[in-house]
Amino acid sequence: MLGGNLGAYAVKGEYTAGFSIGGFSYQGTVGGSAASAHIGVNMGSNYNLSNGTLNVHFTENIGLGIGEKAGFEMTIPIPFVK
Repeated sequence: MLGGNLGAYAVKGEYTAGFSIGGFSYQGTVGGSAASAHIGVNMGSNYNLSNGTLNVHFTENIGLGIGEKAGFEMTIPIPFVK
């Protein structure tokens, strides 16, 4: 994983939803903040040898007064590498 975040906020909220189909899974996150000053990004990927999946993650946020956040996580089955 690689990333960093810096800032502060008075009010924050976020919502995450996802689905899975045939071993693939996806989660998306959206959020917002008020009375805020922040910036950040986190990203990464890894391969899980125990279950044969590639995992990918990305999240970003930025705000000055009013802010936003968005991100996703994906799991991709790669059984032939297992």
